[in-house]
Amino acid sequence: MRGREYISVLALTKELGAPEKVLFNYTFERHRFPPSTRVYVTVEDAEKLRQWYSAKPGQVASESGFISVQEAARKLGIHTETVKARARRLKIPTSRFFKDSNLYIHKDALEKLALRPRFNRARAFPYVKDEAGVLYIAIPEICRQMSVTRQCVNDAVRRREYTVYRGSRGINSIIGYILKRDFCDLVSKKSIDPETLPWDTAKLDEMSPREK
Repeated sequence: MRGREYISVLALTKELGAPEKVLFNYTFERHRFPPSTRVYVTVEDAEKLRQWYSAKPGQVASESGFISVQEAARKLGIHTETVKARARRLKIPTSRFFKDSNLYIHKDALEKLALRPRFNRARAFPYVKDEAGVLYIAIPEICRQMSVTRQCVNDAVRRREYTVYRGSRGINSIIGYILKRDFCDLVSKKSIDPETLPWDTAKLDEMSPREK
């Protein structure tokens, strides 16, 4: 074995009383020495495995520089699902640790997760008119004007069965629009006078039919 000391994973499972598949959740270099089919680790990795298996939930993650998604959400002041969504979009890896059901990200990713995505205004044009000249308001624009989340607006739209217009691209459009009268009805439920909102009325009146 080339002058190094090794121990089989099977021997470790007996020593620790741990299922073999549990120990394989930990990342370590695996060694095989034919004709034996057993998997071996170095004595240094074996000691790390012992420490890992005996650690308290969350201890290994903390010592490795990770932070739970819940804690990240608290620090950033956003919802845990928003943290997960941003991590997926930004391709930030997430990790799980044995004896801990929480999902973790590395602390170094916090700054990147704190940045809000920028949208191309041409793709999210706030107002459109259909071919008949009927005016529609973009859902993202409604969220901005009312200072509420998109999920809140989407839930209200489904609950009140408002018509969602998606322009010439139909279901392929990522932006939904609702009628201005439906918007006025929506804000009235929150005791908001739509006339007090900062609508660019001149722009609305001058608009020609346009698709995003």
